[in-house]
Amino acid sequence: MRQRLNKAYPPQLEAAPAVLVFLGLYLAASSYGILPDRIPTHFDFFGTPDGWGGRGQIWVSPAIGAGLYIVLTVIAVASAVVKDPMALINLPARWKKALTAAQAEGMRVFMLRNLLFMKTMMLCLTTYLTRSTIEVALGRQNGLGAPFFFFLAGALVAAGAMAWKALRISSAKPK
Repeated sequence: MRQRLNKAYPPQLEAAPAVLVFLGLYLAASSYGILPDRIPTHFDFFGTPDGWGGRGQIWVSPAIGAGLYIVLTVIAVASAVVKDPMALINLPARWKKALTAAQAEGMRVFMLRNLLFMKTMMLCLTTYLTRSTIEVALGRQNGLGAPFFFFLAGALVAAGAMAWKALRISSAKPK
C-alpha cells in the first residue's frame, strides 16, 4: 500500500498545502485582536470590498481552507491506494475495457498530481484572502490585488487540464 501511495501521491508533496492551512489559521489568530469591529467579507469582480461583517468572519476563509485540505487529502489518498485504478475511471464499459492497465495508472497519477496542484492553488487563495482581508480591514491595502487572480487562474488551469485529459482518454476509440 505504501509503495502505491508513494508512486502516485508522494506524501512529502503535502508539505506546502499543510503549511498554507496553518499559515491561514495563524494569520487569523494573530490578527484577531487588532482587527476593527467590521472587516470586509465580500469583494467584487475587481477585488474591491463591497460587503462588511463582524471581525469573527476572519475565520471563514481559513476554515474553508482547512476543510478543503481535509476533504481533498482524503480523496487523494483513497485514490492513490486503490488496488485497481480502473475502478476510478468513469467511462462507458466498452471504452473502459479498451484501456490498458498502464493507461489507467498514468491517468491516476496525472489526476492525483493535478488534484494536488489544484488543492495548493485553492489554499493559496484562502490564505491570501485571509491576509488581504486583514490588510484591507487595517487600511493598509485597498483590495485583493493581482495575486488573488493568479491563484484563481492556477486552480482553473489545473481543473481544465484534468478535464482535457479525461476527455482525451474518453474520446479514444475502443480497440
